[in-house]
Amino acid sequence: MKLKKKILALVMTAAVTAGMMPAAFVCADEVDDEGLIEIEYDEDDDEGLIDVNYDEDIYEDEDLDETEDIEDFDWANADSFTIGDNEYVFDHRIETYLFIGTDDSGNEYDVDALISNMNSEVDMDRGEYKGRMADFLTLLVIDHTDDSFGFLQLDRNMKVRVDILDSNGEFQGAEDMLLCVSHYWGRSPEQSSENTVETVRLALGDFEVINGYYTLHMDDVGSLADLVGGVDVKIEDDMTNVDPSFIKGETVTLDSATAEKFVRARMQVGDGTNEGRMRRQRAYMHSFYDKAMARINSDYNFIDELYGQMKDVAVTDISGNDVGRIAEAVRKGKNKGILRFDGKTVIEVSPGDNMEHETFYPDETSMVNVLATLFSAKKLDEYGDIDPNWTPDPVAAE
Repeated sequence: MKLKKKILALVMTAAVTAGMMPAAFVCADEVDDEGLIEIEYDEDDDEGLIDVNYDEDIYEDEDLDETEDIEDFDWANADSFTIGDNEYVFDHRIETYLFIGTDDSGNEYDVDALISNMNSEVDMDRGEYKGRMADFLTLLVIDHTDDSFGFLQLDRNMKVRVDILDSNGEFQGAEDMLLCVSHYWGRSPEQSSENTVETVRLALGDFEVINGYYTLHMDDVGSLADLVGGVDVKIEDDMTNVDPSFIKGETVTLDSATAEKFVRARMQVGDGTNEGRMRRQRAYMHSFYDKAMARINSDYNFIDELYGQMKDVAVTDISGNDVGRIAEAVRKGKNKGILRFDGKTVIEVSPGDNMEHETFYPDETSMVNVLATLFSAKKLDEYGDIDPNWTPDPVAAE
């Protein structure tokens, strides 16, 4: 209602001052049936402003983002996700954005090399375009209702249902594959990203929508590091075979020459698992976040600079205006941290290439607790009502 009053006042002010509306037209009180607004025009006012009065008793406590009382909320029409046999609903105003980091595969390889060298599970003639493998996947969840946000880091090796698209981008079916393979399917970088978004959405219980995506080649994380003046991380494993400066126990400042090595290295580091690589990616995320927020707090135009500098290398459907709005929500919100699913990793032979791969199976209870924490969700009972006895278990951010 406040927005409506402002717009109406501005429109009528412009109309009067431009001579399009006689002053006498608004000299009389204009009051609708709800007592919404009274408009008076002072012909002697040098600025030609319209004075707007409204019924304080009616609108004093109203809010543009008004939410119904929980007792009156229609949970049957709430946003929801389903894990196992149970449905979980949330009435908070949520936005989600998927950040994707891709590897060196795709157009740089023919199909046979992609299958054998990049641990893919696909075997179809794709034509000229070939997507990449998604090595890094993190979902930003913004809760506008309680002014909070958090990150969900997803394991690239999570076994999920993936849509298969042909070289024309047409749906051909779906198969259980590793999450990273979802970016391979599609006829363009945009469609590959969209297919990854849809795969993640379905894997997280078929919740309503992911609002946007931002995809970078992992080569370009170094550019991000340079833009914030370097990203400081502690080396937890002996990584001198990756870079001589990566000495265990030392803190190094990652830049365009070293950042990709740190976040991409896997087989030759520690136990060689993707879990170890995800731990290093979280270290990079924490440090980059701190550096970026410090820059934004000192110079809010930095977010525009960051977006503009990466525009030519990013594939995204997020506009510059949206980036500014997202950054403001993150800057002011309470940080829930980086969350991830517990689960088990096993070695399985893929029927696609008859090779062994790490495969991650998330624990359903962990999924529920993490998603309920990020989405402020409630569990429905067998009758479709809120289960008053259920609360999610606490989850630890990393």
